[in-house]
Amino acid sequence: ADDATQTLMEYLTPKVEENNNIQLPTLPQGVTFDFKYGFLQMIESNQFNEASHEDPMVHLRRFLRLCDTIRQPNICKKYVRLHVFPFSANGKAWARLSVFSENIITNWPRCSSAFLKRYLSAMKTDKLQRHIGNFTQNEQENFLEAWERFHELLRSFPHHGFN
Repeated sequence: ADDATQTLMEYLTPKVEENNNIQLPTLPQGVTFDFKYGFLQMIESNQFNEASHEDPMVHLRRFLRLCDTIRQPNICKKYVRLHVFPFSANGKAWARLSVFSENIITNWPRCSSAFLKRYLSAMKTDKLQRHIGNFTQNEQENFLEAWERFHELLRSFPHHGFN
């Protein structure tokens, strides 16, 4: 019923509206996507909670690794990622994921980019850039350990801008 024909009780009754900016691509005629309960459990046990110690890049890499375990005929990886991504967040992070972009998200690159823009703040980006730019080997650290630590910094910050 539209607003003009609603009763007072209907008007005052709260409505549950889906607030999800992710729009899934249309599947081919007769194709359905069903993921197994165990897969959903794996995704939900690795949810992003927006805690200060959580790294959004690590979350995305883990999420992609889990999604890549799904193989269904006529279903592309990008569809799986977009469909499952909302389940990969909990609490405040889920509420913010529901509205993290003004635009409808129709593809995986836009979805992951919006997520990273939200959770890799300018301040955190600047801090990581300084860590990479000022990287030095610690006294008690051998070359291999320093090299691994340096590459971990680069992996946690793929848009570092260094060549």
